[in-house]
Amino acid sequence: MISGPMIIGYVLFSALLILISLFLIFLGQENFDGEGRSEVNQSPQPANDAKSLLQFALFNFRESLDKYEMLRTRDGSIRGSIKLIESLKTKKGKSKKGKDTSDWTWKELADMVKYTKSPLLASLLKFEAPELNKLALECFVAIMRYMGDYPMTKNQSEVDCVYTILVTCHKYPQLRDEVYCQLMKQTTNNKSPKPDSCQRGWRLFSIVVAYFECSDALKPYLFKYLETAAYDKRRAYHGTAMVCLQNLRKTFKYGGRKNVPSIEEISAISAGRNSKRQIYRLPGGTERVINTKSTTVVQDIIEEICTILNVRNQLEMEEFSLYCIVEGVFLRTFSD
Repeated sequence: MISGPMIIGYVLFSALLILISLFLIFLGQENFDGEGRSEVNQSPQPANDAKSLLQFALFNFRESLDKYEMLRTRDGSIRGSIKLIESLKTKKGKSKKGKDTSDWTWKELADMVKYTKSPLLASLLKFEAPELNKLALECFVAIMRYMGDYPMTKNQSEVDCVYTILVTCHKYPQLRDEVYCQLMKQTTNNKSPKPDSCQRGWRLFSIVVAYFECSDALKPYLFKYLETAAYDKRRAYHGTAMVCLQNLRKTFKYGGRKNVPSIEEISAISAGRNSKRQIYRLPGGTERVINTKSTTVVQDIIEEICTILNVRNQLEMEEFSLYCIVEGVFLRTFSD
């Protein structure tokens, strides 16, 4: 037999889910672009999709957990002080002009996943260690500096900002989800006075996704975010979003890059050049120029060269190798 408290818990939990769904539908009426403008029904993906960044934020962001925490009783049922529902009841009312004043709640929720012009006061995700929170804030400032939304320190460059993020994420894997959430936030409804802020944010995004995987919990939301931006050709930065999506797929397939990018590579990507025209020499002295990207692996080059040579059989392709010539010394590279 189901007890009274359990029934109340289920009712309250269902009410919370309904409110979340209503808010996601509300967002669909004015869809956040992620590229610096707000347009109606811009994305071909449904606005109330279960993998939206907002839903991830509701159940994982520090601000949401602190404000809308669900308390459980000893028997495991959900107790009734769901603060979201309480807020709606308490704040709902009429202003002096007779307008409904409950919209602050929706705005507050939306602000969790929208661009901010100010540095964060606390990490987006909740960390027990104060050190991780401090590093998360440093990464966010590095993102803002790279995007041009925060002044550089003396003698600091965009390369330093990229290195700060990559080195931190390499040393502290727990912060990778945090950095991805920060990048999604800063490329969502970007209203920066700097005209190239959002563009630079997406280019920084393309660098980071070439290096690190995210957690299984964030993975479907991160892919959804990139797919939504990449597949809508009406968006100003859909091309860079597609590069991000391709890089992330490569990272999950091969494990990501292991060495930090050179100054020249960071400068090139920051300027919008995401591939390099690399010369490859074939036996007999023939040369071929192949566009090589930051996530290109040996297997990609071998397959492209074999296509040029009209070699289609997979077994025959395995007979080919790639060598790197460094100061006259031949070094073999491996596809695995």
